[in-house]
Amino acid sequence: MVQRLNNRMWPDSVGSINRAAKEEADELLMEAAINNNQIDLARGLLRRIVNEKECFSWTSRVGLVAVKVESLSGFTNSLLRPHVFPQIILNDPVEKYMIPFEESRPLPADLILRKAVMRFLEDHAVPLMDDWGGCVGIVHRDDCTKLDAPLLSMARGPPLCVPTSTSVEHVIDLLLREKSEMVVVVKNGNMYEGSYASSSRPLGVFSLAILWKFTGDYPSDIHDVGISQLTLQQDAEAYNCG
Repeated sequence: MVQRLNNRMWPDSVGSINRAAKEEADELLMEAAINNNQIDLARGLLRRIVNEKECFSWTSRVGLVAVKVESLSGFTNSLLRPHVFPQIILNDPVEKYMIPFEESRPLPADLILRKAVMRFLEDHAVPLMDDWGGCVGIVHRDDCTKLDAPLLSMARGPPLCVPTSTSVEHVIDLLLREKSEMVVVVKNGNMYEGSYASSSRPLGVFSLAILWKFTGDYPSDIHDVGISQLTLQQDAEAYNCG
């Protein structure tokens, strides 16, 4: 029904539709398609918007629905990635964009959350290290629910781990699939994706916070973005309209 109404807008309006009405119609149709599990239809509508070079803000109604379509599509099928990440070559190894493990400021795994609360106001995800300098987990801000518990008890398990040669595109897909904020980068070797061995010394980390800094319009007051929502909370345009 929503699609039929959308299709009838132009012939029934005598050729005159203001931009606000058109944006609302697009938003309603994409939302209806998502709710009905018709992701291909929603993606097709978003593709039409991109091809017609219609600008929209991420914080507008159509922008927020576009974010839902993007997150459901996965990074590989993203329609907006050439515009959102113009400085990143997706085939590059993650080693090129990671930050050294020490610079990620890992916290001791046995540290009590109460003593590290301020850190999680700054970062959405923090790596944990043991007494030997190995990474034993990653704690996400959303999981910090017990002030008197050690950080390791709130980790989601062993940290996601990728070798240095893994492509950025593959790492982003992994983050989206696992709904995690961060991966640990280790030396190339015999390991399975996503597993972490105590013998694998962490070389660096790659997170959405790092990725976000490469967007076309990165606001200085946004440090990170949640993977599971992928809300992209900024007033940047979806792509360059010029």
